[in-house]
Amino acid sequence: MAPQVDAHSSIGALPGQRRFEWHAAAALARAGKPDVCIFGSEWLPYNCRIVEFGRSVRLYAEKSVGVAAVPPSETGRTCALLESVLPPHGPWSRLAFSPLNHVMIVTLWPSNQAIHPARMYGMVSQQQDELWDENPLFYEGMDAVSASQICGVDDDIQAIVRGLTRRSGISLEVLPIKEAYIRAYPDQIADRSTLQTCIASNAGYVGIKSPMIPADWPLNRLKVDYAHRYFTEDVPNGLCTLKAIADMVGVFVPKIDEVITWAQRKMGKEYIVNGRLAGENAHECCVPQRYGINNVEQLMGVPAARGSLAPSPPRRFMCSGLEYAANRSRL
Repeated sequence: MAPQVDAHSSIGALPGQRRFEWHAAAALARAGKPDVCIFGSEWLPYNCRIVEFGRSVRLYAEKSVGVAAVPPSETGRTCALLESVLPPHGPWSRLAFSPLNHVMIVTLWPSNQAIHPARMYGMVSQQQDELWDENPLFYEGMDAVSASQICGVDDDIQAIVRGLTRRSGISLEVLPIKEAYIRAYPDQIADRSTLQTCIASNAGYVGIKSPMIPADWPLNRLKVDYAHRYFTEDVPNGLCTLKAIADMVGVFVPKIDEVITWAQRKMGKEYIVNGRLAGENAHECCVPQRYGINNVEQLMGVPAARGSLAPSPPRRFMCSGLEYAANRSRL
């Protein structure tokens, strides 16, 4: 893609978690295109699922989402651009794009990374044999245990936000998850009393099932698909990213640690050991240290120094204060 873009181009990800701007900035810098605008949103603008691959999807909901850009001066123009190429689908639509004051808000937003693994943790913890007769409704079937796990992750995210604000002096307007839901789905939530009811009564989630696959035995039952994106994307490139930032800030994140520890065991991975991102598979995680970002000042000042954001050439790198060997095929 790099040969086709110039300083007037914009490249983005919807949503923009997993630090898309780090990857894009590194690739563009290597291609000699450091001035291209990079953007991301905190939510996916649409809730949808594939009906026929490459041909059609079922649209469940459209949302009002926030957008951040690098450099920040391009944020307003980027919102206008998105509204021009992704217009609302009829008068009932709530699709809209609003500017965020810092790209770190996108990384910290309590969306997929906060919801998917924690919901699965809560769901599985209540199933004795981890086999299901029917595929549970992922959102409509939200229970108190799963909602509590999600709230715990959200509390950890808010602790990171406070730590970053305190250390950098930059205010990050990362909404608590219940408020974020209400803002994204203003007319689709029937019961706003708790996070559990906000999710379970959200009309934008009707009919969405959980990531399940047929069990090996007995054949008429289901088991969790631990190779699903709710795990392979949202743990190493979501929760582990948050864990790395928390370590950098000096914030304790007990629920994030707990969910990662559970998920990595189910996935056959090892990301954290003794509370540190120093496991055998830690090199697979999207963490700032892989991009030469080793302190809060660099993390919050990414727009000013993004030309230097290329993956570090050494085969070993630091994360959470420990050095560990990187997979030589990855770095």
